[in-house]
Amino acid sequence: MGPEWYNKILLRIPTIVAVSLGLGYGLGATPGVLALLPSPVAIIFGGSGIVPAAICAILLNIVLKKDSAAQ
Repeated sequence: MGPEWYNKILLRIPTIVAVSLGLGYGLGATPGVLALLPSPVAIIFGGSGIVPAAICAILLNIVLKKDSAAQ
């Protein structure tokens, strides 16, 4: 169904979105998890799931490289 690079992109983008949103929502829903971290890390995350979700999305964007044919 379509070119091979298109199928790889269809798998890459939803994976990044799903993992990032899951991590962000999970940390936002259970703020007690951040209590176990050192205080500088807890201050950076701020009790919200937005910062960890953004960091996760950036890291996954780097790790899950695009196919060279897709560029």
